[in-house]
Amino acid sequence: MFVATKLIKDCTSGTKAQYRSDIDGLRALACLAVVIFHAFPDCIKGGFTGVDIFFVISGFLISSIIYRNIFNKENPGHVNIVDFYIRRVRRIFPALIAVLVTVLVLGFCLLQNEELKRIGKHVFAGSTYLSNIMLYFESGNYFNVESNQKPLLHLWSLGVEEQFYLIFPLFLWALYKIKFHFLFALTLFSVISFVGNLYAVNIGKSSYAFYMPWTRFWELSLGAVLAYAYMFRPKFLSACTHKTTANILSISGLVLIIFGYFTIQNSGNFPGSIALIPVVGSMLIIAAGKEGFINKYVLSSKVFIFFGLISYPLYLWHWPLLSFAYILSGDLPLLWIRTVAVILAIVLATLTFYFIEPPLRYGSRPKFKALALFIVVLVIGLIGLVLSLSNNHGDNLNQKAINSEKIVDIKPLIEKCNAVFPNWSPVGGNDLPCMLTNDDGHNDVAIIGDSHADEIAPSLITLFGDKHSLAVLPTTCMAPLINIGMDDEWRSKMHQNVIEAYDYVLSHDEIKLVIMAHLPNGKEYDVENKNLSTYDGVYQGALRTFKKLKEANKEVMVIVDHPGLPFNPAKNTHGILRNLFYPKYRYARTHYENDVERNNYYHPVIKAAHDFDNVTVVELTDLFCDAEFCYSKNPWTEDGEDMFRDNNHVNVKGADMVAKYIDKEIDKVFDKINKK
Repeated sequence: MFVATKLIKDCTSGTKAQYRSDIDGLRALACLAVVIFHAFPDCIKGGFTGVDIFFVISGFLISSIIYRNIFNKENPGHVNIVDFYIRRVRRIFPALIAVLVTVLVLGFCLLQNEELKRIGKHVFAGSTYLSNIMLYFESGNYFNVESNQKPLLHLWSLGVEEQFYLIFPLFLWALYKIKFHFLFALTLFSVISFVGNLYAVNIGKSSYAFYMPWTRFWELSLGAVLAYAYMFRPKFLSACTHKTTANILSISGLVLIIFGYFTIQNSGNFPGSIALIPVVGSMLIIAAGKEGFINKYVLSSKVFIFFGLISYPLYLWHWPLLSFAYILSGDLPLLWIRTVAVILAIVLATLTFYFIEPPLRYGSRPKFKALALFIVVLVIGLIGLVLSLSNNHGDNLNQKAINSEKIVDIKPLIEKCNAVFPNWSPVGGNDLPCMLTNDDGHNDVAIIGDSHADEIAPSLITLFGDKHSLAVLPTTCMAPLINIGMDDEWRSKMHQNVIEAYDYVLSHDEIKLVIMAHLPNGKEYDVENKNLSTYDGVYQGALRTFKKLKEANKEVMVIVDHPGLPFNPAKNTHGILRNLFYPKYRYARTHYENDVERNNYYHPVIKAAHDFDNVTVVELTDLFCDAEFCYSKNPWTEDGEDMFRDNNHVNVKGADMVAKYIDKEIDKVFDKINKK
């Protein structure tokens, strides 16, 4: 109880405020929801809204401290910014340092080169409280599969919070100095931020609204509005704390929060207006005070207070453990693994609260401790930066490096294509060059798709020899379907490359066969009708593409892509413990039916293909998988040669294997053409 007593004393020192055990309970309600959402996503689909509750609580508590300084009768208008940040550093850094160091150590022991490089980048962003900005510019959706493999993803919320406190104390101090109406200014501040959030969501930039600080500030500032009304509006306080009113407020608040947990989905409209549900719910509970029924008998119970006290370290610990489990499993980890991860997170959070935080957060020499903590975090951040910039020959798509391994000299092929498509590569940031084996108008096969079309093209060209000639028209991340775009603002116009490719194919009678190769990413949508689901949009895109090619007497070959791997099987690895989790050659992800993104793309494409006799579907799964596993190395050869250069791109040997496999199917298609 020493630590709990210290915490209470620290929260109330120098004030006449009373410790609010119910707010600790509300913290617990928020934190446990986030943990359950991450560990058991089917239980409470809206559990991620616990972070929104954290924001309101933080805005209420921290602004209360600032108000007490500004409106202190003995020294009015005084805000000791240095002291404020010293307290923040001592409060936040000890647990953060423990987690960052642990993530780095686990990274060295378990991760491949490129994964470790990414961890370094995220450690740097986390130590500088820029995680939310970095994640946005990674174009990372908080809810997508790739995000599960980012152990420091959750630090985005700390970034938003600290960015808020970088400006908010100065904002309040300025309001006091110019004698501006506090409640009006705070409300206006909240409204402007909220409107910015709504605007971003309504124009389809939900990731921007989710991660950017100014579209999230309203949640913290509404807590500040509540704190001001609670402290300086006696009528508001007396009305809220009246027993009947308090009971109604606390019950209504809990109902709203629970309703949000079970109804809010991780869709593209969050935060948006729907974020008002957890925000208003938490405000109602706080406004009810200690005597509200839920506050007094539920949130102030010993269990909720305990989890409220460890909520910050628990929030920090739970996600890295679960994320490493995702990385090692390659998919949703088994239930027992997730359960063990949660139990371990609770144990680590408790140990952090009792043994790591107290000596650094409390006691004498606060400035020295804060400076030492700051330097340690700075060093950790620099280590992360060095890792992120290290040249470890990882798996980034580097066309020059990849092409140097391939037999065919593609430079003259690119030059031929550039003469026809001078602006091909720069469109929308596309970094994949087009290629023509023969001069314009003298190629009989075209391959359209993304990097998965590009990676097998040189092998096909080499294999074809004089038998066939190939037009290679790839576009980064784009599905090879007419007017099927990608829900990603950086690539929002790149489907125009695909349209240009089909215009070329349809206008050249010499092209008899069109090969489609694409790695589904789950973000495909119908440009012509954005209201359609991914499945229906892809289906309509496949129908119109197959129809146009049918009308132009073109044969079509749809390549159902090889399954991805759970991690990058780079040759130079730091994953010294990886073999403890995987037997030789075996990896957890099996056939493509287990991959949601693949399901959402290939099922409607294959369904549409059934209506067209000019479409052939070629499945690559049998090349890489048996009935139980899929492999990064070839288990059917004596030397077990590598087939992949990262977790979803094949290397030269893998590309040669794919090319030989589909070449047999190409021969069958041309036999069919010749018989017509």
